[in-house]
Amino acid sequence: MIGDAAHQTPPSRDGVNQAMLDALELSQALCANNFLTIEDAISSYEKNMLARTSKVTAEALQLVEAMLAENNLQEMVDFFKPERYAMSRQNNCIECN
Repeated sequence: MIGDAAHQTPPSRDGVNQAMLDALELSQALCANNFLTIEDAISSYEKNMLARTSKVTAEALQLVEAMLAENNLQEMVDFFKPERYAMSRQNNCIECN
């Protein structure tokens, strides 16, 4: 499984991005010559995917909690403050690796 079906996240802004990245990374693993079997390639992909998406999942769940909070308007404003977003993207950005 790839994309939303593979991740335990609520509907959020990252679902389609994760799905596209999953497809890319799975195809790269399957086409790489450094695995002896297809099972090895898929296992490697899954290990990397789970590590990558654990951060995205945590952020998506924080977003849902903010939406459902008693003071949800302030929670949402705080969630999308530019300094928080910049720090989050800096820590999770695949282009930065």
